[in-house]
Amino acid sequence: MSSTHTSRNRRAVHLHPPVQTPCMKMKLPLSISTPSRSALVLGSVLIGLLPSPLWGQGSIVAWGAEHLDQVALIPGGTEFTQVAGGGYHALALRADGSILSWGWDNLGQLSNTPGGTGFTQVVTGGTHSLALRTSGSIVSWGGDFHGQVSSAPGGTRFTQVATGDWHSLALRVNGSIVSWGADSAGQVSALLHL
Repeated sequence: MSSTHTSRNRRAVHLHPPVQTPCMKMKLPLSISTPSRSALVLGSVLIGLLPSPLWGQGSIVAWGAEHLDQVALIPGGTEFTQVAGGGYHALALRADGSILSWGWDNLGQLSNTPGGTGFTQVVTGGTHSLALRTSGSIVSWGGDFHGQVSSAPGGTRFTQVATGDWHSLALRVNGSIVSWGADSAGQVSALLHL
């Protein structure tokens, strides 16, 4: 059985089936959102940034399945501006532009996370991740079964990145979109016909 919850300005959250969380006594699916913060589903784990006196502005909260440390290893603190959840790994972007990662590291999802500061966005696919630098360049790491890492475009004229499970997209300054990775359903080639 599938359950879906939608609300204005929020994406649908799907869980199969809805679960009761014992510690919080809430039924999932649960949509948590404010104008600048939201929660997302990571596999069967919900993670997000919540502005709340209980957790503190910019802190990360996660709950759900705990078989690959997706919940137990979330970073503490309140200096986070963004989170992203992949297949079994997650990323958090700190206010200083540095990246933290946790979860499963079977394909370099954690061990190849770039160090330093100067990042403005992080996104995760099934087993790969992308980060956008303040310079507009893209850094990619993790699983590369379909070229989703090795085929990332070079250059510094990008303003946004996005991922699917096995493909990635980037928005250029001029408004054009670049795509790479798996193309089993036209995720990459369909852009050529727009």
